[in-house]
Amino acid sequence: MTEANRYKIRSRGRYGYMDERAATVIEPQYLAAEAFVNRFAKVQLLDYWVHLDLWGRPLLKHFFRQIGNFESGLSRVLLAQQWGYIDTSGELAIDCFFDIAFDFSEGLGAVGMKGRYGYIDPTGHYAIDPVYDHAMPFFEGMAPVKLGSQYGYIDNAGQWLIEPSFQLALPFTGSAAVIISNNRWGLISQQGKVLIPPRLPWREGEIPVHYYEGRTAIKVNERYGFLDEEGKWAASPVFEWVGDFSEGLAAVKENGRYGYLNRTGEIVIPCTLEGAGLFVGGLAPAKRNGQWGYINTNGDWQIPPAFLSADTFSNKLARISLLNNRWAYINATGQSVWEERN
Repeated sequence: MTEANRYKIRSRGRYGYMDERAATVIEPQYLAAEAFVNRFAKVQLLDYWVHLDLWGRPLLKHFFRQIGNFESGLSRVLLAQQWGYIDTSGELAIDCFFDIAFDFSEGLGAVGMKGRYGYIDPTGHYAIDPVYDHAMPFFEGMAPVKLGSQYGYIDNAGQWLIEPSFQLALPFTGSAAVIISNNRWGLISQQGKVLIPPRLPWREGEIPVHYYEGRTAIKVNERYGFLDEEGKWAASPVFEWVGDFSEGLAAVKENGRYGYLNRTGEIVIPCTLEGAGLFVGGLAPAKRNGQWGYINTNGDWQIPPAFLSADTFSNKLARISLLNNRWAYINATGQSVWEERN
């Protein structure tokens, strides 16, 4: 059983969870609730957040103001302004004495204390000594770290894969990562090849681009387009807005209407829609005449528009809002399998 078998439900303003058969597994009773990740969900209990397992059993051995997701069997927790980690039984596995802590990633947790950052293993011992001025989580064996005033990338043994030479470096998302130099951003490959030299303006605090499925969405002169892995235009910057690629298609907005283009920049679903979302399992939420439904990758209506809102599908079910603002879940044929009762 996985977290995909749990769907958040609502009743009288409280939240719980059902399974894929629409049977209530965890009664709606929580002020707020998040999706299950690695077999645990975060829910709000009075002024605190706690973890629930798949059967609704809370980890109540300690209460924390903030908690993370379980990764490598550990979740970060905040106690009296200091971070530590609990295990899946709710016991403190690593004492709370870090100034900052990230969720574990690829078996290592980035932590900071007194301005120095390093990486700990699940036993709480340093796997990579705290010698950095900043550190971020690993992705595909690489993590951005700051040494002095420059960022580079290390491997899980702390060896430099890409020497520090950037004003800022962000974690990889796929085969490329954003780098920033002189307040301008570009892209770099995992082999250290600069795919797009830092030449486009960047403002501190913003994430400048989105990179998915080998395509980078960028904004030039108030218009959006996509670059390929080599920094060449896959779709010229002519759109009012673009979404991320998913299953080979990305939503775009042109003349106030939405459609989809493919990875070569060809419009394959004309811009006639009032709204458009990500494709998952061959279906995407789309809006027409003020209501949401679902289209397939040919642009045909698989589920006619009849909803106030529509989420992407998750493991064969999607949450929608009916026109009276009640939640419901439907399957890929549009059949309702659960509806909120007030």
